[in-house]
Amino acid sequence: MAPFPDEPISPTEKLSPDAAAAASPEEMLACFESAEHHTSAALSGAGDAIIALSSLMATALGGRGRVITLGAGTSGRIGALDLAEWGPTFGVESPRRVPLIAGGGAAFFEAVEGAEDDGDQASVDLEAIAFSGDDLLIAISASGAAAYVAAGIDHAAAIAAPRALVTSHPRALENRQGLLRVVVETGAEVVQGSTRLKAASAAHRVLQRASTLCALELGWIYRGRMVAMRATNDKLRRRATVIVSDLGEVDSAGAQRLLADAGADIRSAIVSAWFGDSHQAAQQRLAAVGGRLDLLEGQRR
Repeated sequence: MAPFPDEPISPTEKLSPDAAAAASPEEMLACFESAEHHTSAALSGAGDAIIALSSLMATALGGRGRVITLGAGTSGRIGALDLAEWGPTFGVESPRRVPLIAGGGAAFFEAVEGAEDDGDQASVDLEAIAFSGDDLLIAISASGAAAYVAAGIDHAAAIAAPRALVTSHPRALENRQGLLRVVVETGAEVVQGSTRLKAASAAHRVLQRASTLCALELGWIYRGRMVAMRATNDKLRRRATVIVSDLGEVDSAGAQRLLADAGADIRSAIVSAWFGDSHQAAQQRLAAVGGRLDLLEGQRR
């Protein structure tokens, strides 16, 4: 008997005629180039949903919640990859950004076959991290067919937690009430069904965009600079110096002194440069406006 006879095939599982006809590296590379244009157009069409996702992120991280990504295989790894950057880039503590992947930690490095079909494990994994209604669940699934992903979304729904799905299937889980669906219709892959290609790239770009918009809303980005960044190595310390020098309108030596006085807190150093404040006074100013430099900018002398 043919498996899953009543399920419509996901667009990500279809065959690309151009790719099927590619017989040389040059022709296959041309297929990738064509696919890039299609993916970019699809991402542009998902703009409103990406903004909505960034707002959910900002609500969770601006309050008491966490952002949890959940997926199987490449989708789970994409979630982990983006969350890993939130610490150094935006200063988000690791307990507030938690990636979950079907098959557990080992699946980040090696495929755990069949793990995506274990829906029950999604609830086990979410309960293990004490997932709550304050948290945001971002499920990632190219086709929306992974039982692990669907069950995770249903677990979030049962406790009325905010939830989103990043997918390349326009009909994936469309019957789930209250689910924000971020659909990037990437279509057939260059290699049939290999969603580590277009679909995964699109999902990563969705998360990049949404997390960056969230950071802008929360004041972690100001005038194109990562002002909540943790300067944890020489490269980042040099970057922090440049940021404080540029925004604080001081020379490099002055920026380094301000950063030293501020305990490497970039925003505090900038406020001290603007107002001549001590670190403590700068912190008080920042606390009064939720850390938003844009809300202090107009008060400058």
